[in-house]
This record gives sequence, structure tokens and C-alpha cells, in this order.
Amino acid sequence: MTHIVLNKVRGKLRGKRGASLSEMLLAVLILSLLTLLVASGSGTAAKVYRSMKEVSESGILADSILMALKGEVRYADDLKIVPAEEGTDAVGGQILTYNSAVYGNDTVLFIELSETGSGLGRLTVRYGKDAPETVYLYQSATYTDFYLCPLEGQDLFTLDEQGEVLTVSCGVCDRNGTVRTRLERVNIRLLNGE
Repeated sequence: MTHIVLNKVRGKLRGKRGASLSEMLLAVLILSLLTLLVASGSGTAAKVYRSMKEVSESGILADSILMALKGEVRYADDLKIVPAEEGTDAVGGQILTYNSAVYGNDTVLFIELSETGSGLGRLTVRYGKDAPETVYLYQSATYTDFYLCPLEGQDLFTLDEQGEVLTVSCGVCDRNGTVRTRLERVNIRLLNGE
């Protein structure tokens, strides 16, 4: 059977007549269907790529923020979790106060409300009692359209009874507040200046 079809194709290629209108229309239709299939698949592939890229970037940011947080509070003295005062720019209703090896006594660490004002923010340290200075553990460009946000039903910070383990729970969210990566109940062992 395939031999007969191949002979017809060879005959067409050798002949001087060319292709008929119906054969040409059929070829154009097949080519159009293949183009449509490739175009729809590439759109889906682009969406999946963007989504996976967001998850990857938010995961890297979460790891980086966790490392910065560990570096800042691991050797902190007199660490306390206090409720944020009404009207402050702290997200999640909690702040950490401690004596920092880097910034000195009365240091405050919290998630500062972003300029979007949507309950999202970035990790912030304030120090100095008389003229407080603000330090962002990562610059705005590092966040690349991601923010930190509290996880529903969980405190940002909890401290065990002995004061040896700080537990952190927050999410890395996109601009819409959709959690892309979760830092859920991550324990940081405190060395308390030892």
C-alpha cells in the first residue's frame, strides 16, 4: 500500500503539471493547523515558565531573608516579642526588640509596611533611641516585586518558654498578596550572646 502512495508522489514530483488547487488548499490547511498547535502550546509554556520562575525567585528570597534573620537574632541579648503599637508601619502586629551585637541596645526588627500599603512589607531593623536609624536587611531591588506577609492564623514570631528558640512564620507574596513561598514555623536557635 505504501509503495503505491510513494509511486504516486514520485510521479507528481517528476511531472510538469504541478499541484491541483485542492491539494494546495489541503497543504495550507494542514500547515495552519500545525501553526495553531505550536502557537497555543508556546503560550501555555510561557505561562508555566513565568509561574515556575516566580516560585523559584520567591524561594531564593525566602532563603536569603531567613539567613539574614538568623544572622541578626542568633546572638541577640534580651530578645522579646512585643505587640506593634497602633498606627505603626509594622505588618503582622508584632515586633522583636533586642540588644544587637551589630546595632547596639534597643534594636527593633519587624516587617515594615510597603509603599503599596496592602499589608505586605520587607524586613527592617531600627536602632538608636534618640535618633532612630532604619536599615533594610535587603534593598528594595532584592525583593523584585515580592513582599513578606503574615500567614493567616499564625503569629510572625513566637519564643519558647526558655527563650532559646525563636519560631518565624511568614510568607513571600507577589504584589497581589498571593503567597508564593512559605516560611512556616521555622525555628532559629538563639545563642543569647553566649
